[in-house]
Amino acid sequence: MAPSRPVAADGEPDEAVVLDDYEREKYSRLARQAEKDLSALEEKYTKLVSEYKRKYDPYREEYYQKDEKFKAERQTIRRAYIVFRSNRALELAKRAFDYTWLERFRIRCCLGSAAEREALDLRYFAGRWVAPKVPQPPERIRWKNMGVSPACRCCVRSFNYIIATLLFIIAFIGIVYFQNLSVLGTSSDYVT
Repeated sequence: MAPSRPVAADGEPDEAVVLDDYEREKYSRLARQAEKDLSALEEKYTKLVSEYKRKYDPYREEYYQKDEKFKAERQTIRRAYIVFRSNRALELAKRAFDYTWLERFRIRCCLGSAAEREALDLRYFAGRWVAPKVPQPPERIRWKNMGVSPACRCCVRSFNYIIATLLFIIAFIGIVYFQNLSVLGTSSDYVT
C-alpha cells in the first residue's frame, strides 16, 4: 500500500516538500530568530505605550474633563419656546405635565405601577421635570435680555443705579454751590 499524500481544502493533493536536515535546521533557526525579534518588538511596544501613558494621560484626563464640562454646559436648556397650532394642543401638553411633586414622588417611589412609572419617566428631559407654561405676550418680552444671565442683568442694573446716584449727588452739590454764589452776588457790599 502506497503512503497517502496530504490533500488540500479544494481536494487537490498537495505537493509534499521534503527537507533535508540542513534546511530543517535553517528554518528552525529562522523561526527562533523571528520569535526573538517579535518578543523584542512587543517589549519595545509595551515600553513605548507605558511611556506615552505616563506622559500624556494627565493631559488626556484634563481634556476629557473639560470636554465633558463643555458638553454639559452646551446641553443645558433652560427655556424653550414651542408654538402650537391650536389651543387644544396647548391644553393637551399642559395636561400631560400636570403632576404635582407629591404625585410624581408617589409614582416614582413605590405606589405607582410600572406603566405609570414608564409614562412618567418619558416626561423627564435630561433628568429634569418639564413644566410648560403659557408665555407672556411678545410685546412684554425684553428680547435684548435673551441669553443674558440674571447675574449679568443685576450687575448692569446696579451700575446704572450707581451712575444715577452719583449724577444726582453732583447735581445737588452744584445747586447748593450756585445758590451760594448767587447769594454772595446780591449782597449789599456793592451798595454805597
